[in-house]
Amino acid sequence: VIYGPPGTGKSQTIVNVITDAIVKNKRVLVVSQKKAALDVVYSRLGVLSDKAMYINDEQKEKKKFNAKDWVFMN
Repeated sequence: VIYGPPGTGKSQTIVNVITDAIVKNKRVLVVSQKKAALDVVYSRLGVLSDKAMYINDEQKEKKKFNAKDWVFMN
């Protein structure tokens, strides 16, 4: 769990954790109450966003979720 006030580097820390996990062939689950926080993390992944799945509506995107072995999910 990463918690703190705005501007303290939480998003960058999360991106670093995700990157490390991808290198180690592990899976990561990132959830947030705020969509803006997920938008920042997803955009900071850069080319690694190819390994990510961004789910806004789990019911509509359930097939996409089950179709592939994803690294990053919401």
